[in-house]
Amino acid sequence: MATERDSLLREVDAELRRDQLQMIWDQYGTYIIGAVAALLVGVGGYKWWDGRRTAAAEAAGQRFEQALNLAEAGKADEALKAFAAIAGGTRSNYAVLAQLALAGQSVKAGKVDDAVTAYEAAASRADDALIKDYARLQSTSLKIDTIDFTEAQNRLNDLIADKNPWRYMARELLGVAAVRAGRMDEARNTLAPLSADPRAPAAVRERAGALMNMVVAAELERSAPAKIEFEKTDSPAVQPQAAPAKAEPSRGKAAPPKGGAAKGK
Repeated sequence: MATERDSLLREVDAELRRDQLQMIWDQYGTYIIGAVAALLVGVGGYKWWDGRRTAAAEAAGQRFEQALNLAEAGKADEALKAFAAIAGGTRSNYAVLAQLALAGQSVKAGKVDDAVTAYEAAASRADDALIKDYARLQSTSLKIDTIDFTEAQNRLNDLIADKNPWRYMARELLGVAAVRAGRMDEARNTLAPLSADPRAPAAVRERAGALMNMVVAAELERSAPAKIEFEKTDSPAVQPQAAPAKAEPSRGKAAPPKGGAAKGK
């Protein structure tokens, strides 16, 4: 009896599940078919898009390599055009690298404004924080002679943070800006720790030390007392003459002239 009952229960459960599946299919079958179709289209579309992206990246890589070859061959104008064409294309890593290369070529050609524009474009387009901060640092470096200390400070504040990989060069650049602006206190606060930091690159420490020597010299000159300068003349100095000696008065009567006084007749 128990066996027959268990078998009957299994048949009932199976029939109930079939009825439930049929009910679900009747109500939602169309949606299920649509969802499966959308999934298949999505997978196919992603593969198509990924294939096109891969092909575009390979083509951009080949163009970038050709531009590098032009630069290495000394064909500066052709290299600039090639890098500009890649940089003006679709958003990709090669476009950002082309912006950086374009900026470097512009610096070599003495086109500072074009280099600044290229670096700032690279900073705005880069997804990688390392490349973005590098482009910002280079842009600020090229503009350090034309911007005031406040703007330099605003540009470099994020870059001098302890965890930023470009912090040592950014701090050196901030020290340069402070020295140029005559802000010796800020310059000392930035350059003194930098020149003594063993983790900083040796070249950075050396330049920071040289700048600190300038700061110290400027502070000594500012604190030194004013010197009186005498006007120099070609004529010899006039020596003061001694006052004439006064004749001492005689203590007795005046001696009569020799031969005595003339006698009257």
